[in-house]
Amino acid sequence: MATAPDDGSDALETAIPARKVELESDENFRMRKYPKIYTDYLKVFLGSSTSKGLSFLNALLIARLLGVADFGKFTLFNTFIILTWQFATCFDITFVRYARVSNSNLEKEQQLRAAILLKIIYGALCVVLGYPLAYMVACVFIKKPEILTICYAGIISGVFIAFLMTLSSIYQERESFGKYSVLYLAYTLTVSLIILSLYYLLSSADLVSLIAMITAAAVLLGISSLYQVFRRIQCTLRIEISIISHAIGFGKWVFGITVLYFIFERMDLLFIAAYCDYEQVGIYSAAVQITMFYSLVCGSISGVFLPKSMKAVQSIEDLKIYFRAIYIPVCFLIVCLMLVFLFAPALIEFIYGPSYGRASFIVRLLTAGWVFQALYLPLQYLFYAIDRSRTRFYLETFKLGMIVSLLYWLVPAYGIAGGGMAFSIAHCINSLVSILTLYQCLVHRNQFAAAAVRATAGSA
Repeated sequence: MATAPDDGSDALETAIPARKVELESDENFRMRKYPKIYTDYLKVFLGSSTSKGLSFLNALLIARLLGVADFGKFTLFNTFIILTWQFATCFDITFVRYARVSNSNLEKEQQLRAAILLKIIYGALCVVLGYPLAYMVACVFIKKPEILTICYAGIISGVFIAFLMTLSSIYQERESFGKYSVLYLAYTLTVSLIILSLYYLLSSADLVSLIAMITAAAVLLGISSLYQVFRRIQCTLRIEISIISHAIGFGKWVFGITVLYFIFERMDLLFIAAYCDYEQVGIYSAAVQITMFYSLVCGSISGVFLPKSMKAVQSIEDLKIYFRAIYIPVCFLIVCLMLVFLFAPALIEFIYGPSYGRASFIVRLLTAGWVFQALYLPLQYLFYAIDRSRTRFYLETFKLGMIVSLLYWLVPAYGIAGGGMAFSIAHCINSLVSILTLYQCLVHRNQFAAAAVRATAGSA
């Protein structure tokens, strides 16, 4: 009896409904339920805003407790903390990237082992090399050897806070954003309690005791976080070579992106400090402080959409769902930007006073650049989802080179306005180039996937 040739259509017809069933049953990727996405975003936004608010209050209280000179030293201590743990976030991003698409809990456990092993190695390097680095900063560049111990204490504290961030990334990967936000807030809240205890119980405190207490708290938080993580990986760091190799290969580019981001965010102030007087530097700094609100909102979006984007590239349908999900948060961010743009003069006068009136124009210049950044922000994680972290690193390198060139040209000619223009132009061009690059990468990926399906069906 003759039969029709098997062209693979039955396999495709069976596979498509199966894929739909899989999408509907996946509890971690129910992006059709828009209220859940907005609830997740609200949780992270509240956690981030509380953390930022407490950080601001901490700074005010520390300034009162220590006085001007010691507060300046404490700022250096805090800067080293932030840099040390922020650079280590590349390991957490790598964990979220691969764990989100893992096929089993055992594979997720392996990814977590790789992340914590790399972070332990990073921490050990910071402990060993941190002192020579602190010596170079304190004694060679700044030429103030009295801050050597302060800088090194900041590095040590940052290492242990990085372990706390690993624990929070576990809940981020699971999309348990409530627990993620609480853990993200834990360090800032602990510092607040330390400061309040010193302020109300002792009414005064010296710099050494404050730094010692914060460092001790960071160490305790880090050790307790390591304990929780090791419970989840069965107290072993046995890892498959392929997994650790992928983690290093992916994470090195994310580390580079993090470094480039920090350099980019401070490059305009460096040029303005070099070419402008202190009054103009103060005006520009006031404008930058106003736009820090954008970082708060953008950070909230990042916390939610990093894990969600990892599964967004599994099919065209997933990608469409992701785009629909990011629509409202991005619109909310742009509305916030427009409100700040419109009311910049009133904000500047209310917060800083009439003498800072010229900062309102700089706020508007910087806001223009943030509009493009807001449009691109949820899309940048798709580079990680399709294993194009190296491509994003090249794009960030291009952005840094562009702003340096623009600042070198615009700041001497236009002063602080040139700094704002350079920032916005760099963001605008980089966002457009990055979106076009991402589009080409996604088209190429989908064409390859379609060809693979046809080849599989044809050989069946």
